[in-house]
Amino acid sequence: MQDELKPEVPEDQITLARADARKDMAAFLSYAVGCMMGRYSLDQPGLILADAGATLQDYLAKIPKSTFAPDADGIIPVLDGEWFTDDIVGRFREFLRVAFGDATLAENLAFIEASLGKELPKYFARDFYKDHLKTYKKRPIYWMFSSPEGSFQALVYLHRYNRDTVSVLLNDYVREFIGNPHVN
Repeated sequence: MQDELKPEVPEDQITLARADARKDMAAFLSYAVGCMMGRYSLDQPGLILADAGATLQDYLAKIPKSTFAPDADGIIPVLDGEWFTDDIVGRFREFLRVAFGDATLAENLAFIEASLGKELPKYFARDFYKDHLKTYKKRPIYWMFSSPEGSFQALVYLHRYNRDTVSVLLNDYVREFIGNPHVN
């Protein structure tokens, strides 16, 4: 059989994906954001909120004893620093604590940042949305609202968007951010 079978297999015929630490970590962070928005849950497999106008109450009706509750208003600030209690880096740290425990938090954060090749705030502020657009082929399920210079950014989940979302974003986040004396 020496002439019949060749040990070399072209990559396009391999059905298993090759491990890619950065790509795999980006997918994990996307899942975590999905949990932050209520799209997914640590408590139940599959999609949880995926209907237009879904609310936190809809999530709680499906997952009444959630170990990691989604963001209350479905708006997650994405900034290079921590300005809000519900910003993406703070929420991600909480996600890691709930999913893996406090004892390994520092080790897990170091592993994630090493896999990404950068600090979490920088990845979320500069690369997360680019990766999200690639994953969803320019049809994002999370929308990035951004100031013209990009100093303020926030993610909104498509299925939790409602007629008040932009008003809440403006009044509860943008105005507070602009009014902060530490903002340049």
